[in-house]
Amino acid sequence: MTCNSLRHVLLTAGLLACCTIPDFASVGLPVHFSLGSADSLRRGEPITILVAVQSGADLPFMKFEVGSSTDWQVLDGTSHWAGAVGKGQTLQFQFRAIALTDQPEELAATLSVPGEPARIASLDPNRLGGRFPERVKGDPEGKAGERASEEERSRGEYDPSGILAVPLAATEPQVPGEEPTAARGRAPAASKTRGMREASFTATGRFTYLDDNNVRRGVRNATVELWNLRSGNDLLEDKCDTGITDGNGNFSLNTTCSDLFDGPDLAVRIVLNTSVVEVKPDSIFAGSYTFQSGTRTNVSSDSINFGTITITSNRGAFQAHNLITRAHTFMSQQGENLSKVTVLWPSASSSPVSFYTPILANLTLKTTEPFGDEGTVFHEYGHHILSTVAESPSPDYSNGNCDSPGHPGHCLDQPEKGAIAWTEGWPDFFGAFLYSRHKTEDGYGANTRYRFENHPANFAFPGEEDHTEAFVAALLWDLTDGVDDDEDEQGAGRRDRISLTFQNIWDVIKNFDPSADLFHNHPTSVHELWTGLRLNHRGDINRISEAYREHNMIKPQPDLEMTAVQTAPTQIPRGASFTISNTVRNTGNELANNGFTVRLRLVPVVGPGNFALPVTVGFRTIGVSMAAGGSNTATTTLTVPGTATAGNYVLQACADSGGAVPESVESNNCRTAAGSAVVQ
Repeated sequence: MTCNSLRHVLLTAGLLACCTIPDFASVGLPVHFSLGSADSLRRGEPITILVAVQSGADLPFMKFEVGSSTDWQVLDGTSHWAGAVGKGQTLQFQFRAIALTDQPEELAATLSVPGEPARIASLDPNRLGGRFPERVKGDPEGKAGERASEEERSRGEYDPSGILAVPLAATEPQVPGEEPTAARGRAPAASKTRGMREASFTATGRFTYLDDNNVRRGVRNATVELWNLRSGNDLLEDKCDTGITDGNGNFSLNTTCSDLFDGPDLAVRIVLNTSVVEVKPDSIFAGSYTFQSGTRTNVSSDSINFGTITITSNRGAFQAHNLITRAHTFMSQQGENLSKVTVLWPSASSSPVSFYTPILANLTLKTTEPFGDEGTVFHEYGHHILSTVAESPSPDYSNGNCDSPGHPGHCLDQPEKGAIAWTEGWPDFFGAFLYSRHKTEDGYGANTRYRFENHPANFAFPGEEDHTEAFVAALLWDLTDGVDDDEDEQGAGRRDRISLTFQNIWDVIKNFDPSADLFHNHPTSVHELWTGLRLNHRGDINRISEAYREHNMIKPQPDLEMTAVQTAPTQIPRGASFTISNTVRNTGNELANNGFTVRLRLVPVVGPGNFALPVTVGFRTIGVSMAAGGSNTATTTLTVPGTATAGNYVLQACADSGGAVPESVESNNCRTAAGSAVVQ
């Protein structure tokens, strides 16, 4: 869940740009220091710059500051800091700056540690857009760095200070609290050495894990690498091929692989890093989670089957991968190709909840989240959806509701400030929708959090339902489900059975522009959503408004009333016919989507010994789209059934007798004519 405090990793209010954390470059022991930005350079427009610092020792004092420049103007954020740092502690800052020229000089920042030369990390404008690490100079003029080739700089393999640079990040994860796994060797160039023995073959198999119910699950749409191993040391030597598992964890790789001595010794491994999602430990230096099969030695046949490979470590990482892939695939079916997210699991944050960091496109998950609270993982991905392809204003959670000392928060059943009800309520709905849609297929555990149909009947904050995320989520659920829950307002005509599709809702969120404000182009409230739904689904707007009414969010609705009914004859023989004039008016403030029926009947006058029942004597129908304020008058022929009981009656006309039109008032549809009639 998005939060706007430093305890929740870098997110500060007002900055929504997404970027990736840079690799670190060394500036000398015992501190790592780097600048980076994923924004493109445009003169006069602000870019967001990340600063990452990690200490290798306890430092009683360290100072960071951005240098002054005639080519740059620093706007806001953390452009300077000083304080103590503990061993292993990571500091992450961000600030915004504007380039004042088309080709500005490098933007430099200085890191000072007592007893160490000052270090300068520079952000090269020509390398904006995600190429890290940026150059770090031990000499103030940076001459040594300038002598390094572009290739060396991009690999981080030069070090002007004479101190070894940090090696490239290993693919193997470095899990907090455990010894780092030795990095696998790099694959050599694609060309083969003469004299090598080659084998062409198809490698197949399936990567699986056992979920929390001991059910085997395939790892869907994950990267698979086939490697030839070095003889005798079991280290990866030559990457023969790369592929992707299917929706059930199966893979098939058709390739040629070489070995210097005999047939290749092959192993296949799965890597949780694709164009959709990377799953890694919550450590800035950690790489993707992987799992490697056993080795098949001296392969010479044309096919090799690794069989079913059971992943036995970090199963939650593979479950998280499956969940995010599931959500991404669902949104691709809605026409969205969402940007990549990084899942940090398990969370190393002091926060007691999982959360999403927009500027980094990171989902930080608690240990228990992938197994047992799958809806929350979908919820966090819902934040990613709003932040990247719709609109998600920076929240202010500190309003006295659901807050604890030092930890502003939010909760389902209490109102919040600004757009929080929407920016949390829509992800709540998304989480519940995907959880319900796939819980049987994917075997999710019981989840009680997202049962929004059971919100409190006696809400403690009446009138603020539209500012409360549970009500927002419940409304969205009602718009898409097919069950008449009849929650708050009950009785004839009251219903919330709408059956819009998710795509109907998403089309409005993605494409409806609710204002002339250039910076506000998507709905950020249920009210703006209603306006967009009215535009796109005018024929359903009465039912949509009825669902809003069920959650005490009043929207325009029709109100059908009989405003005139002509008096019936005073004497009417059984079996006889007569005509009367009658008028229906829509006194509401919205058109009536559906056609409806006017029923006319004789209602017995209450009196001693009168046991007659009402007698229907006629109907007439009125077509669709009666406008607000519109009326319809007709002369209707009525017939008294020959089986009617003789007695004293009054004539009554009722609009919408079949309850076809959801109305703002359902109790004023009938009108009784003046006088009475005797049926003989």
